Amino acid sequence: MEKHKVEVNGLSMACYKAGEGNTNLLFLHGNSLDSDSFLKQLNDSQLQREFTMYAPDLIGYGDSDFSNDPEKDYVISEQAKKLAVFCKKNEITDVIVVGHSLGGNIAIELLKCEIEIKGIVLTCSYPASKPLNMSVFLPSPVFPLFFKPDITASDIDKMNAAMYAPDFPPDDYFKQQLIKSDPLTREYLAKEIEDQSYTDQFELINQNSVPTAMIYGGKELLYNLDEVTNIDIPLLGGEVHVIPHCGHVPFYEDASNFKELLVRVIGLVKK
Repeated sequence: MEKHKVEVNGLSMACYKAGEGNTNLLFLHGNSLDSDSFLKQLNDSQLQREFTMYAPDLIGYGDSDFSNDPEKDYVISEQAKKLAVFCKKNEITDVIVVGHSLGGNIAIELLKCEIEIKGIVLTCSYPASKPLNMSVFLPSPVFPLFFKPDITASDIDKMNAAMYAPDFPPDDYFKQQLIKSDPLTREYLAKEIEDQSYTDQFELINQNSVPTAMIYGGKELLYNLDEVTNIDIPLLGGEVHVIPHCGHVPFYEDASNFKELLVRVIGLVKK
């Protein structure tokens, strides 16, 4: 597996590439995280045989450049535009996008870009409506931290813990990712939500016919599954797929079951 950098509109975007399969997968990480989120998938021998996998660090995250114009570059639509340029430069076509949390919203936004998307797998991610439907989120003192620019060591501990199901063994895996991200990504994401300057993603999904799946952990601490599972959009398999014992990062908490489910929904995309 290699990690390389590609110049995108004057900024350097870092990306892992793994596998030599016939189907392209693009993994997009969540808010304040980076592509290391998906190392278990990228290193999986079965997935490497079946897919060619790409996992970039969005601009402002991980090993990608921080922006000198964060108000412009850190909003959802601009992140999607840069990813479209990245895909063109890497000749990535007919791609299935697996988006975690914020990455899922960026995956939906890619539907507006000149890139051929075969399917979208929203992982612990919910389309943004106007106004934002706050009932899909659980009341949590941790949730606002993901939109706060300056976070303390204590905040990082709380944000990391919120990734997992309550009974998952203590693990600091996501702390370094939280530390590495540009604090301004959270500030301008919060501003975008407050200003409602984002696209209504329900309208975007309804205007397109791209097959869409949703995967959640059954012990999610940030999203309200009762509300999420009542979503009114066409879904592969006819329902939101739930891995019962996982939290907000099922691809990390139970990579084996996540892989099985991912391969199954990708099979539905191909039909």
